[in-house]
Order: sequence, then structure tokens, then C-alpha cells
Amino acid sequence: MNKSSVIGLFGGTFNPPHIGHAEIAKEAMSRFGLQKVVFIPSHIPPHKDPKNTIDASHRAEMVKLLIENKPDCIFSDYEASKRTVSYSIDTIKHYMSSFPGKKFYFITGSDAFYYIDTWKDYSDVLRLIEFIVYERENYSREKIASKFPDLKGFKWIEGAIIRIASSDIRLRLRNGENCVEELGEKVYEYIEKNGLYRK
Repeated sequence: MNKSSVIGLFGGTFNPPHIGHAEIAKEAMSRFGLQKVVFIPSHIPPHKDPKNTIDASHRAEMVKLLIENKPDCIFSDYEASKRTVSYSIDTIKHYMSSFPGKKFYFITGSDAFYYIDTWKDYSDVLRLIEFIVYERENYSREKIASKFPDLKGFKWIEGAIIRIASSDIRLRLRNGENCVEELGEKVYEYIEKNGLYRK
């Protein structure tokens, strides 16, 4: 990463990670000139129900499998290893101080971005970093613009590139369905081997 000057920080629960996440990283690099995308699974996500979130160690391993053989995608355990609630402001400050002179973007879905005003120190987040927002169903650019009419400084990936959601995959897995197409073979095999998302 030291030789890269434009880097995307892709934070999230990744519960589980799926091929749509990899496609978003690829699209962000293609459209906006990112040289690397760092996948940063959270330990305890502040806006998700912990009862529906499997242990961070499993999610971290699945992210590693998802981006295996993708040299432009990097795994980070910065949040997962901290064993505390994960706040984006802390992660952003960490990377900016650790890699001065780099240009960072924060990659997130429009469903999460719509509620950015609930994030810890969200004004500082918006001041420090530019966002790449990918469209999710029911959270259009117009809806976000209506809520935040003065908000500038974010790039948009339209078209709902990922039409699958981790929540849908979890439900299907609980019902015993095969989700290898959405997860990729290695992530699906890991889930099967470890009996995840069955209860």
C-alpha cells in the first residue's frame, strides 16, 4: 500500500462478505482511480444487532477468502482485532495518520450513508474524507440529496450493482439453501465447514 496514492477504505460488517462486495471494490477502482481497496471488517458494529452478527474472527477469515487472488484488495484487521465497538472516525484517523500524503476515500452503501448523521462525530467524518457511495435499493441519490441538500463531496456508483444483501443470504442459509453463487466457492465452503448462520 505504500506505493499507492489513492486508496479506498471499505468498512462494514461483512456478515457474510459476498461477491457483490468484491464487485463494488472493482467498480470503485475502475471509476475513480483507486489503486487499492482496504477491506476493514468491524468488530462490534454500532448500528447492527449483535445477536445477528457472527464473531469477528469468522467474518475476517471470510473476507480474506473473498479477496484472495485479488492483489488490489487488502485485508485489514484494524477494527476486528480491537475487540471494541468500531467507529469509522477512529479508522479514518488511523489510516490518515499512518499513511500521510495518501488520498483516501470511504466506501459505503447508500443505505448506510443515509444515516450518516447518526455516526459518531459524523461532521468530522465528512470533513476528513470523501465518500464513494454505491446505490442500494430504496436509498436513491435523490433520497439522500433530499435529506442532506447541502451535502457535497461524495462520489456515486449508481445502478444498484449489488442486488443481493447479506441479510437475505443469512436467511437463505438458515433455510438450508445453497448460496455459492452469491458468496463464491471458498466463502461458502468456510460457512458450511464451520456451521455458520444455521440458527
